[in-house]
Amino acid sequence: MSKKALIEKGYQNFMIDNGYRVAEVVNTSDVFDVNTQLLEWVTCPDHVKADQFIYDSVNQSFIPVPFTISEYTPNGNTTTIMSGADGHNLQTGDTIQLKDTNGTLLSGTHTVTVIDDLHITIPTPSYADDVVPMIGYTF
Repeated sequence: MSKKALIEKGYQNFMIDNGYRVAEVVNTSDVFDVNTQLLEWVTCPDHVKADQFIYDSVNQSFIPVPFTISEYTPNGNTTTIMSGADGHNLQTGDTIQLKDTNGTLLSGTHTVTVIDDLHITIPTPSYADDVVPMIGYTF
């Protein structure tokens, strides 16, 4: 890893417990001095992007910002999910959970297969036709 993420300690992401904003990502050689009471540099994977990832301070890992779901299409054993216009920032093998239109966390975790920047597939959940998920969470 040759990148560092600038974590904004005072800006907790309300959607993820212990999740803090990734304010900037730079090459390790481009790190600059910051007020360490407010900010912190953390080594990160190269694919992490500012404001598209959250730093989980408990697990010391980077996770994509929760994404909105614009289409949810069960199709036999797999379900295709289309994210909102900002994309999903997921990688094949990531695990997600889904929330419904009321913000209720739905049961189960789902391993992702990435199709492109907007589309992923997951194994079809048991509630496939009964619930319309609106937000995807990565952990």
